[in-house]
Amino acid sequence: MKNLSFVVLFLYASVIFAYDKEIIINNSKELREWCKNESSQYFLAQDITPYNWSSSWWNEGNFIKVKGSWLVERTYIEVRCSIRAGVSERYANIEIDKNTVKSPSIEHGKKNMDY
Repeated sequence: MKNLSFVVLFLYASVIFAYDKEIIINNSKELREWCKNESSQYFLAQDITPYNWSSSWWNEGNFIKVKGSWLVERTYIEVRCSIRAGVSERYANIEIDKNTVKSPSIEHGKKNMDY
């Protein structure tokens, strides 16, 4: 009985690890998508819907860097991601600012709507 439970456990663990595909980030497009998805999930986990993702990217040596922002509740939240090219996504860094920057265009539109 012990051997049977060990075999079942081993097969179950093998199936789990077979689907755990390691994603390698090789270029700025892949890092941008990863950064967008991870930061979006961060906000959605807090029941906050982010809008209007925009980003820029550049290389510093063999590092890829992305700087993006989301519009969240009338403020822009900055997001920064970086990774060494050719490395698994689990080694990517992400920073999401807690400080917010008010959107001048939104504030301007809001003032125009107040009568």
